[in-house]
Amino acid sequence: MFPLGCGIAVTHLVPLAVLGKITPSHVEATIFAFATSVIKGSRSIGGFCFAALLNYLFIGMTASDLKKLYIALFMMMGFRLLVLTYIWMIPTLEEVKEVQ
Repeated sequence: MFPLGCGIAVTHLVPLAVLGKITPSHVEATIFAFATSVIKGSRSIGGFCFAALLNYLFIGMTASDLKKLYIALFMMMGFRLLVLTYIWMIPTLEEVKEVQ
């Protein structure tokens, strides 16, 4: 379970860190709560829909035939690592001080 928890933390950390840096302090809690609920909702609903679409279009795995499960797992790991490409968006301390 630890790798799945790390994937969720990484996918939440980058957008919330960027959001925390660009949000005014007087509305930060409201924006943070809204963003977190949108992220969790999109992961819940969007994740199942996206997985079903990928399975239908590319994998073709069924409940009785799990021979292609490894393809789905590799795709899941790849998409989880894809979020690391957003790390460059987190501003440095100098950039934050420049804006504030």
